[in-house]
Amino acid sequence: MRLPSALTARVGHETVFLGPLRSSASGPVPTKGTTVAIMVMNFEVDDYDTWKAMFDEDPAGRMQSGATGHVVSRAVDNPNEGFIRVEFPSVEQAKAFRERLLASGAIERGGMRLKMGPTVADVDDATTY
Repeated sequence: MRLPSALTARVGHETVFLGPLRSSASGPVPTKGTTVAIMVMNFEVDDYDTWKAMFDEDPAGRMQSGATGHVVSRAVDNPNEGFIRVEFPSVEQAKAFRERLLASGAIERGGMRLKMGPTVADVDDATTY
């Protein structure tokens, strides 16, 4: 019996692709050596909601720079501290976006006080549980 390779859902009369299935009988499937890069930042702002509205407008052009996705998180103990992870298909694209971000003035306009980054990293190991 062949198992499906993708997770789908029916929405009305359409089948929607939700993502690939990556699991085995022995547990999670690691994806070692994936050719994906990330840019990460840790920062603090005076008003997270104001900053987030500006971030959502994409003032530095994440999508135009080739970003494939992002994750924004808030610190549990300080709602004005944030973390950003932006994903890219290559280290070169991530580095080029970092330079574009720094030159754009978006960090200053957003009132971000950087605690770490922006740092570009090559993803060495990503495992889905």
